Amino acid sequence: MTQLFSFLLRLINGNDFLQQRLARVSHRNGDAYIALRTGARVSFMSRARGAGRGSHAGKLIIDESMGLTDSQLMALLPFIAAAPDPQVLLTGVLDLGGGYCAVPR
Repeated sequence: MTQLFSFLLRLINGNDFLQQRLARVSHRNGDAYIALRTGARVSFMSRARGAGRGSHAGKLIIDESMGLTDSQLMALLPFIAAAPDPQVLLTGVLDLGGGYCAVPR
C-alpha cells in the first residue's frame, strides 16, 4: 500500500495538470486516500480484520493476492456489490525458479 500510495502522490505532485485537480490527501492508521475536486477518490486500506467495513467502491484492487483464499475473496465482494459495473483485479508475483513474473488471477 505505501509504495503505490507514494508513487501516485509523487506522480500527482510532479504534474501541474493533476496537482490542480487534487482536493485532499490523507494517510493515517494504515488507511490512506487521495481525493480529487471532481469527487473521485482512490482509497488504500490494509488487509486487516474489519478494514473497509461500511465502505463501498466500484473497483477493488488487491495486491499480493497469492495467499488470498476463495472465502476471503467472497467476504470482500459485498464491498463492490452495489456498483453498477463492479470490477475486481487481483495481482501478485509468481516465483518461476529464480525469475519473477507478475500474473493476474
